[in-house]
Amino acid sequence: MTHDTPPPSTATPPSLQIVPAKTSGLAIAAICIKPPILLISCAIIGLLTPACSRPPPVENYKPMAELTSINTTMGMYMSKNKGQFPPARSWKKELAAFSPYIAQAISSVFDPGDNRVLAMNGKLDQANVIDVRSPEQTVFLFEAAAGSPDAGGPDMFPQTPRPRTDGFLVMFVDRNVRIVRPNDLHQLRWDP
Repeated sequence: MTHDTPPPSTATPPSLQIVPAKTSGLAIAAICIKPPILLISCAIIGLLTPACSRPPPVENYKPMAELTSINTTMGMYMSKNKGQFPPARSWKKELAAFSPYIAQAISSVFDPGDNRVLAMNGKLDQANVIDVRSPEQTVFLFEAAAGSPDAGGPDMFPQTPRPRTDGFLVMFVDRNVRIVRPNDLHQLRWDP
């Protein structure tokens, strides 16, 4: 009795065959990693990336929070005035007409011991927001030395940043708020 065994196959085993991916996903990743694993990996990387960066100093949280309410009130003012900035010398009084709490928010941006006040870019005096060429780079409100007028320019920045901070608080025309380091102050735009 003979066994009829088939001859050894020369075909590539199914585990080694390259088969076009039938799922959506990156072509390279589809060869190595299945899409669900890729998605989970991307999610983990996305969650860890902010944790790896250095958070802003705690001393900046309060001023940035106060600027948020000032920002909202300024938006209401400019909406009512068809995009026009308030008069630079009386911007605080103009905003106070929109919110009874804004005067307190403006005065409490910085702690009394910081010797800082909030000032407006004087070159935006009653200008229209549509006339500002680079809103993301043009200074709107900024940290000024105590005793400074309500509006002005870069000469009003304090000599040094507040203790335990990396720079100066600046709100731009696009209403983005950032901490600007002393070495980067020359990059700020003041003209509309």
